[in-house]
Amino acid sequence: MKHKIFTAMIFACFGVTAEILFTGIKYNIVLPLLNHEKINYILAGQSYVWMIFIYGAIPFLFPLIYRRVHALHIILRIIIYASVCLLIEYICGWLLDVFTGDCPWRYTEGLHVNGYIRLDYFPAWLLFGYGVELLWRRLEKKNY
Repeated sequence: MKHKIFTAMIFACFGVTAEILFTGIKYNIVLPLLNHEKINYILAGQSYVWMIFIYGAIPFLFPLIYRRVHALHIILRIIIYASVCLLIEYICGWLLDVFTGDCPWRYTEGLHVNGYIRLDYFPAWLLFGYGVELLWRRLEKKNY
């Protein structure tokens, strides 16, 4: 159980860090470049406390998926991972909306579904899914 808790903390840090990097780059570099505005080199990103628990659930959920897909081609695996990420993001957004009265990441722009997920973020989820697999395999090899 100690191993699972330690791994959950690692994935919570990994996920929140990835989210902060994504939002920092998107809002401070990509969108300003697209809108012909000044880049903000402060690169402030954001996340939500809830994400610690959501990303921390990865070591409990990922093995269920990985066991079924590990023999598939990498492209197919990361498509499955990204799809599962979108499904989990939708479910978590909906649950937070129901229990807290709002979804902290409610999307109002882009190709979104009920404000809980953005389908145009699929490429980012592909990269994240691949990162999760690499980190998972590395941690399992070390077997802390």
